[in-house]
Amino acid sequence: YKTELEKAYSYGLDTVACLFFKWPQKNIIAHQQCYLLFPLGADVINFDGHVVLPYRFRNKKMKTLKDVISLKFKTSESEGVIFHGEGQQGDYITLELKKAKLVLNLNLGSNQLGSIYGHTSVMTGSLLDDHHWHSIIIERHGRNINLTLDRHMQHFRTNGEFDYLDLDYEITFGGMPFSGKPSSNSRKNFKGCMESINYNVYSLHKVLLTICMVPLLLFSLCNSKHLHMKR
Repeated sequence: YKTELEKAYSYGLDTVACLFFKWPQKNIIAHQQCYLLFPLGADVINFDGHVVLPYRFRNKKMKTLKDVISLKFKTSESEGVIFHGEGQQGDYITLELKKAKLVLNLNLGSNQLGSIYGHTSVMTGSLLDDHHWHSIIIERHGRNINLTLDRHMQHFRTNGEFDYLDLDYEITFGGMPFSGKPSSNSRKNFKGCMESINYNVYSLHKVLLTICMVPLLLFSLCNSKHLHMKR
């Protein structure tokens, strides 16, 4: 720990927080070995298009009637998955950029007979690859959704007959976890910056700050504004 801290200071990083992941017991675990740069007081994560940040549920499964997900992002890329969660029963929620527009894909449940088809897709915004900050708020109560992009709210109802969103294990920010499915492999990970990521009442930034210190992943200062994730 002291050696790594001294190494950070040798690069002129005079305000530095050295924190370490303890996994897999904690909520945040890395899908790959990552080197994370973390300035004190920062709330910005820079995704390089390779690494995703998963928030793993404590009870392995999450069944919710209401959800509130909010974050801010900026990017120069027109394509990329901002976050994704799915369940073994077929439920899913995916927020992504397609052709520089914001697309929310949501399914609260379908049946095998095809009489209930729950997939819902809503598109909003344009030119979101302008490398400016954009804010997103998703508020769900059953099938009623409010999708707010930069204070412009769009209201809609999901298809199907189900009200609960059933997700398994985790929700990932910055991309989709590798599953071997062609649908997941063909979608690009997000490349750009995010900040103020909140999933329901949980701030992912606060989760990072409370992780126990063990020497698996080093957080050190990259610059005064960004937390950088790379291989």
